[in-house]
Amino acid sequence: MPTRRPDDDYDDRNDDRPRRDDRDDDRPRRRRERDDFDPQPPKKGGAGRILLILLMVAGGSVLLCCGGCGALLWYMSGRQVTMLDATRGKTPAGGTGSVTVNVRIGGDTPGNMVRGDYNFVFKAGSRQSVHSVSLTGKGGGEFRSVFITPELANETGPVEFWVERQDRGGTGSSRASPTYTIP
Repeated sequence: MPTRRPDDDYDDRNDDRPRRDDRDDDRPRRRRERDDFDPQPPKKGGAGRILLILLMVAGGSVLLCCGGCGALLWYMSGRQVTMLDATRGKTPAGGTGSVTVNVRIGGDTPGNMVRGDYNFVFKAGSRQSVHSVSLTGKGGGEFRSVFITPELANETGPVEFWVERQDRGGTGSSRASPTYTIP
């Protein structure tokens, strides 16, 4: 094994390595070897990236579809109002002076709670009577009330009844029950 002299005495004329000026221009030059401090070049091939994108698209589609359907069912079922019993108090003229209703209201928030403003709408002939009620409590419970309907006092015949839930902000309302007929 050859011994190497200290750096100050080193003479590179005896070195076996070719010098730059000794190389032929026709020969391909070797690339220098990388050391630990050189940045790594980006890896070639995108199969992993393509697979990841496909999985994200498929997973997002499934989540959107299933989650959207679940949220829609939760939204629609939670606001349902079911009439359990209803009677109307007739006036001497044959109209309706009051209506007594007993309804069950489903919860519309997490935890099956009822919270919001509801409009109880009664219609006979061409006239209607709207009564606003604020409800708070456990969903699935019963609500019973007597509503005075002077607007319907002269309207004869059965009364149509439905419930609307006022939207937040009071800008509109959405139907929360089917239409029932009170004979």
